[in-house]
Amino acid sequence: MPSGYLAQGGLHFEVLGHHYFDSAGTPTFNLTAVDKYGFMAKTAAVSAPATANPGPAGTGAVPWLDLNQKSGYVSKNISQVYRVETAGGNQYVNCSAAGVMSIQYAAEYWFYD
Repeated sequence: MPSGYLAQGGLHFEVLGHHYFDSAGTPTFNLTAVDKYGFMAKTAAVSAPATANPGPAGTGAVPWLDLNQKSGYVSKNISQVYRVETAGGNQYVNCSAAGVMSIQYAAEYWFYD
């Protein structure tokens, strides 16, 4: 996946990489701009503070997470990830349709080797 730039509030930020889930549901971080990748497993979670931004859809902030390298997977220079300062991302309460759902959210991620 090529890198690029994200424009936000008149500022431009280089895209560090991409976060997605593999076919087994494993949280994956592919940081192509710095040649690092990690396959992670959730080891702890706490609810976002009540004062957290609910996000553009108003669904509420997703939990803050501690993720560690998943056993049986090979990562490169990422052994732990924290997701904090979340805004939005919770699913819609009254969703009854089957299929893929996309809900906007923002978060700050901290990566450790």
